[in-house]
Amino acid sequence: MLDADSSQQVVIEAAKSGSSFVVQGPPGTGKSQTIVNMIAELIGDGKSVLLVAEKETALIPI
Repeated sequence: MLDADSSQQVVIEAAKSGSSFVVQGPPGTGKSQTIVNMIAELIGDGKSVLLVAEKETALIPI
């Protein structure tokens, strides 16, 4: 997991608890890092993840 500040950790914990939400904010606020951490935590817990993005450049195939 990448470093996460307290507000990012709140989002990660909300995802782990099954809450639905939208991550939004201005550029440079750590949204992408938060989403990566959230996905990593969920996959680490054996869960499936669906990521939906408006722009194709946001989706990097792995």
